[in-house]
Amino acid sequence: MILCAAQLRLIPLLAASAFSITCATAATYEYDVVVYGGSPAGIAASIQAARMGRKVALIEPTRHLGGQLTNGGSVMEPKYSHLVGGIAREFHHRIWNWYADETHWTFQKHDSFAGFAPVTSEPDNRRMWTCEPHVAGRVLDDMLREARVHVVLGRSLHPQDGVAKEERRLTSIHLGRDEVYAGKFFLDASYDGQLMAQAGVTFRTGREANVTYGETLNGIRPVDADGKWAKWKIDAHVIEGNAKSPLLPGVAASAAGEAGADCPALQQPRWCFV
Repeated sequence: MILCAAQLRLIPLLAASAFSITCATAATYEYDVVVYGGSPAGIAASIQAARMGRKVALIEPTRHLGGQLTNGGSVMEPKYSHLVGGIAREFHHRIWNWYADETHWTFQKHDSFAGFAPVTSEPDNRRMWTCEPHVAGRVLDDMLREARVHVVLGRSLHPQDGVAKEERRLTSIHLGRDEVYAGKFFLDASYDGQLMAQAGVTFRTGREANVTYGETLNGIRPVDADGKWAKWKIDAHVIEGNAKSPLLPGVAASAAGEAGADCPALQQPRWCFV
């Protein structure tokens, strides 16, 4: 391999790196496991794989790890905390350790915060189920660093030429700036399933009908005057109480089909007022 002069000057800085970079070709990095998406699921998978002795790369398209957990969705219902195990349970224990330090409390003492109080389902009370987003981010960063996961931020899948396959097996992914990550295993932990879609994995969007899997609360859920949803007393108008006011964004004026039918809306049920 022939190195350019600039690379020769950088050799001392790259001595601890597993990467080899050529002057004219795309940089190819090889890992045992490549995780695409720095969501909580992607972070947990990366940590577990690394702890099992695998060389892991975690790629997050944005500059921010943690998804909803580090963007405000950091409150969990302690009533069901006994169902949480594994790395998630370890995370909440580390959150508890952070807040157990009184120097981290600026505006009140931890014993006056309800979220720090003992929980009946937690005999040792050494886990905390509410935290500030920045604390969640700090804890996740610590866990990734300790597991020696290589984190790549601000790199997204190439929109047209993002994957390379040998027959049905995914062998590498192509990111921006001519970076290629090869791996033995790939995990798509993104919120939009970008990697799976480009790899040709079968998927569907929306909410399937009740009949698909024999369920009762899937698909379209109309809100009618006599149904159980009416107990919420939802007013979907921009100006509450004004029926002539426009409906809130994402609310349909009428059902797009019968209750329980296939619903094309994403993430949440499509609430339809009839």
